[in-house]
This record gives sequence, structure tokens and C-alpha cells, in this order.
Amino acid sequence: MGWWYYLVGESGKMKISVSITKDENLFLQKLVEEGKAANKSHAIRQAIKELEKEVTA
Repeated sequence: MGWWYYLVGESGKMKISVSITKDENLFLQKLVEEGKAANKSHAIRQAIKELEKEVTA
């Protein structure tokens, strides 16, 4: 299964769809339940920001 994206309104945010494993989903849910992320989307955005820092360092 591939991924796709499209613009959502004028918020500047894009919506994407990605395939993740059951374990990855459980990890995201745990982050939300522990209050480390507001929701799964927030957790993913945090991870992307950290990866960006790592790659551009």
C-alpha cells in the first residue's frame, strides 16, 4: 500500500496516509495516553521535527 496526500483547507497542514505496523500504532497510542502527545498526528509531527533536526545537523 502506498501513500498519498492532499491539502486540507487553508491551515497550511497537509493530510497524508501511511501504513504502520500494529506495534507502531500501539506506541503512538501509548504516547497519547501518557500525555506525551495530544494525539497521534501530534506524535508523528514531533517525530518528523526530531528527524529533521538529526538529518540537517
